[in-house]
Amino acid sequence: QNIDEKWMLVEEHYSKIFEMSGGGKTGKGSADIMAQITKRLFSEMNMSSGTLSSASSDTIAAQKKVKEEEGFWFKVGTELIIYGETLPDAKVVMDDEEIKLRPDGSFSLRFELPDGNHEFPIKATSANGKHERKVKIIVTRDAE
Repeated sequence: QNIDEKWMLVEEHYSKIFEMSGGGKTGKGSADIMAQITKRLFSEMNMSSGTLSSASSDTIAAQKKVKEEEGFWFKVGTELIIYGETLPDAKVVMDDEEIKLRPDGSFSLRFELPDGNHEFPIKATSANGKHERKVKIIVTRDAE
């Protein structure tokens, strides 16, 4: 698995993008702003929230040919973005690897997903070690 820390965006960027899109000032956190941007994007594209459409030149370049037959081919790339937030002094771990938190306690991770089942166990522990929360994200990609 590949954690791309350089890809992380700070909350100010989310706010600026949202403001420029006509969303105005919200005073909300990055997760709320991203949810609103995503909701607006899906409604403008007339898509359900269960469908994600995204492409970047890096993603397209990294995609593999799934089937090639007489000049016909089809490429599909899959990426997963995991983001969240907790107290800035908490410790967040995924697969025994500590995740670097931003000063406000937020984080984001980006993964390219090959075919197969993928589990992402994430655990947050309070600074004093008395409190712990766990989330396990399970994703399956199956190109037939």
